[in-house]
Amino acid sequence: VLTGMSSDYLRRQLEDFRSGRRGANPKDTVGAEMHGIARAMSDAGIERAVTLIASLPVRAAADANIPGDAVAGEPLYQQCSACHGSDAAGNEALSAPGLHYQQASYLRRQLTHFRDGVRGSADGDALGQQMAASSAGLSDDDIVNVVAYIKSLNR
Repeated sequence: VLTGMSSDYLRRQLEDFRSGRRGANPKDTVGAEMHGIARAMSDAGIERAVTLIASLPVRAAADANIPGDAVAGEPLYQQCSACHGSDAAGNEALSAPGLHYQQASYLRRQLTHFRDGVRGSADGDALGQQMAASSAGLSDDDIVNVVAYIKSLNR
């Protein structure tokens, strides 16, 4: 879900896809699609996309049957809350996006990608490297539980 994301975040992600800081890792098959699209975008095209997305109504992802244990995920999320906020709404000043509107499957995939070095390992991706370090110690179960907690904040 892109609605509700700050324009700065959206712009940065499109620029990261375009430059290869995101989506160029061969293990990121979903990101590779966006990398290909963004590579063809001009600066003006990125601005048009950001403006369009910002004009859309904000809506949360419709997730059903989210696996995981939100109670077990709450203490794991405390480290995340320093940047993403106690309500997972994000912090624009820290370039930390809101998480509570995202699909659970997207959140799980991104945390796994950060942990496994698929995302956040490219040169010049300081924010991604910060996320990679933050997720390094998470097990698969921890990731599922953190996501369950984040999604519980949106109900």
